[in-house]
Amino acid sequence: VVFARLTLAAAGRRPTFESTAVVFGAVLWSHPGALSLVSGKSGIALAIGALLTLTATTPIAVVGGVALALSKPTFGLPLVAMAFARGRWRSTALGVLVATAISIPMLVRLVASFGVRELLAGFGNNLDVTAPIGSAKRVDLASMVARLTDSEPGLWFELTVGAIVLAVGFVTARHMWR
Repeated sequence: VVFARLTLAAAGRRPTFESTAVVFGAVLWSHPGALSLVSGKSGIALAIGALLTLTATTPIAVVGGVALALSKPTFGLPLVAMAFARGRWRSTALGVLVATAISIPMLVRLVASFGVRELLAGFGNNLDVTAPIGSAKRVDLASMVARLTDSEPGLWFELTVGAIVLAVGFVTARHMWR
């Protein structure tokens, strides 16, 4: 979404909701976007959630965008921070409540099926199989720096880089849509 808006601005066009949606749609239907759609990845749904959250003009669309984006919290939570930066407090908070309400029945079912201990153990097992920093399987700034410097920075480096990226996104969201 940010890329689409920046592309329009660089071309001298005023980035409206409609023009952003057109450029954004073109990106989604590109080869990488099509691969994402075919493989069943959540990228398209998350991108639509981001588009709605950051560019929609009606509060209900923002609520839906936030709820959709929070289907993947590692993507949705920074987006929530950006929506708050834009001053959309009420609709963003309502989107968080909607996402929570949608998630509670599944959480209750998981706890009933496996118990709290097994559920937490499953989450822990997922953490064990994630790609380490510097791995080609990871596509983030901290991992890219690790590969370029042929080093393996620690957790504090990763958290610092993540905080810097979030801060840049927060500032960009604050100034881009004024």
